[in-house]
Amino acid sequence: MPAGLRAPALLSGLALVLTVTACGEVGSEPEVDYEAFAESVAELPAVESVDTDGDGDGEAFTAEISAEADEAALRTTGRRIMRLLGDAGVGYDASPLTIVSGPYTLEGAYGYSDPDTGTYRSDRLDLTDLPHLHALPDVASGILRNGTATVTLAEGADLRTWVEDAVTRDGHTRVHAYPAEEDSQETEGPDDTPGADGGTDAQTAAGSAAGSSAVDRRWVPADSDDLEESFRFHLGSEANTEAVQKLFTAADAADATVVTAEVYTEGDVDADLELQSLDALEQLDDVFTDEYDALTGFTFHTGDGLRLDYGSSVESHYSPSAPSIDDVLSAHEQIEDLGASLTSVSAGLREAEVEAPDTGVLRDVADAVSSSSWPLEPTERVSLHHPDSPDADSSLAAEWWGERVDVLASLWDAGFIDATERGESATAVTIHRGQGPDFTTAAGRDALIAALRGADWQANARITLEDSQHLTFESTADGKALNPHNPQGDASAELSEWAQEFVDAWDATAG
Repeated sequence: MPAGLRAPALLSGLALVLTVTACGEVGSEPEVDYEAFAESVAELPAVESVDTDGDGDGEAFTAEISAEADEAALRTTGRRIMRLLGDAGVGYDASPLTIVSGPYTLEGAYGYSDPDTGTYRSDRLDLTDLPHLHALPDVASGILRNGTATVTLAEGADLRTWVEDAVTRDGHTRVHAYPAEEDSQETEGPDDTPGADGGTDAQTAAGSAAGSSAVDRRWVPADSDDLEESFRFHLGSEANTEAVQKLFTAADAADATVVTAEVYTEGDVDADLELQSLDALEQLDDVFTDEYDALTGFTFHTGDGLRLDYGSSVESHYSPSAPSIDDVLSAHEQIEDLGASLTSVSAGLREAEVEAPDTGVLRDVADAVSSSSWPLEPTERVSLHHPDSPDADSSLAAEWWGERVDVLASLWDAGFIDATERGESATAVTIHRGQGPDFTTAAGRDALIAALRGADWQANARITLEDSQHLTFESTADGKALNPHNPQGDASAELSEWAQEFVDAWDATAG
């Protein structure tokens, strides 16, 4: 931004600066007469002045929009700018247009979602909500895009206090608010796309058109252990106001802290809440079951490492047989008594996650979850992993674990703790080349074959070895390898040298 425009904009707090740049591949767009473009924009009712210096390449200009412009002038200016872009052959969807208004930066076309119906209009540049956005207090910076204002609060502003005030205010913009940022928390954000409620699935922060420093903020989903405090809601929505008040009241009564929350058009809520410990879940159960018909949309995180996820209120990831908190506490007690850890229960995914420190505990957990005393649904999945390989999850229906654990336990005993078992009707194990013996060498190959031959399974099992070249084959517990192939490519292609040697050694040990 030219220095001559920057100072008045900052002093007024309401001045707007518009930057237009060329987009598209060379030769793919008609040549744009930027001087005529600037003159046309200067004549629009909300535009106070135009500076054609731009960035010095002749393909940008800035326009200051009067802070005194009324709603009619702002609406007309937005519509005519879109028409001018269309006439010039410059696509608004490629974001050739940037508006800076006080702390806000507008990128690309700025439609909005109606606070009552959620209807999203992307084919417009709607400037009429700027007065309402400027009325929001303690906004350090903000991005306006796809009907959403993604704002970062000023230092010292409390997010909850700010949300409780802001949600009562007029407007038609969806707001995604973050607390004041720290320099060490800069992240890269994804591209913005319209969300199910007319907002965005993720918002990317940016600096002004003048090239000031930018910090990209990202929304961290609820399945992450690294939650970033944030809140989404709609201005001008009574349903949102009531939902926010109800959420905070329930959280206070349960001694819980709201970390992230998204309030939708009809007042449905998805939220992540933190609790001091597992014991607090009992109190929370009493409060939330009184306030809400179901726990759908809520994810609870305890200070001692349990994550209890009841799915999304808008994505229908909820099971009618979702476990009660009492059932979860009972399951947690059973698992802890065995020396393992219940780290997550997801009603949306219909799965419980367990960490077992060794083979003995693995077998004990398998027996427990497949027994009639297991408090969760027997058809829901239980995922098991070793603490040294947290990403190597073996997942089976709870009722299958007792009869299927032998293969995985034998592999763990031999050091292959990142092996996984995820078969449905039959055993299917995958062994990754990583922790444990290297199965592409003679010693590692012999160790893996001995571990598999030392286990028992019914019918044919599918066995996959993953390296830069994979090997997959089927076999009974004492049989030869059937249909050995590399699943990455043509099934008829020759096996790699180590894979062929493995198949030969496997067949040599057949009974």
